[in-house]
Amino acid sequence: VNRYYNTGIVKNSLDYITRQIYQGDAFAFYEEFAGFLEEKDFFRVGHKREEEYLLIYEFVARRKDNKSSAGELIKLDYLLNNQSGNVPAFFSDYNPPNRNEELYAVIKNEDFIKLNLPGLSSKTPRERRRLVHLEYLLLKDDLALAEKPVPFLFVYDSTSKKAVSFLANIFL
Repeated sequence: VNRYYNTGIVKNSLDYITRQIYQGDAFAFYEEFAGFLEEKDFFRVGHKREEEYLLIYEFVARRKDNKSSAGELIKLDYLLNNQSGNVPAFFSDYNPPNRNEELYAVIKNEDFIKLNLPGLSSKTPRERRRLVHLEYLLLKDDLALAEKPVPFLFVYDSTSKKAVSFLANIFL
């Protein structure tokens, strides 16, 4: 259970879960989560990072209260900590069919890059594409649950493969 907290891979999710779902009682959350992980034989074998996200996602999905918000925050944490062209299938997908075209339009827009992503201005669109990911989430800028999907642009460090920044509502 400490792995989830100590690695910071679900920082936003844990904050929300302990504050909102467990009314600030982190001990109750960790105790219940440890029991869930024990049921899943989590402590017997090593797990891939994706499986760790799946387990906390399944744990939250068992609860009726606030599971949409928590699920979206787990997805956000996944995107912040894992540079990947694909998000695991267990997460809800709100991406429009033309998402790739939207992304290419953004990374080719020099004015947008200079204004919002100046660190990428010296890179070609092809190089930029390797460092960014566009994902639609049911979250607002302040990470509260949104009524409709919001476009988030994640910018990754090429070495750590973690997001160094993200922009929400990039098409406004």
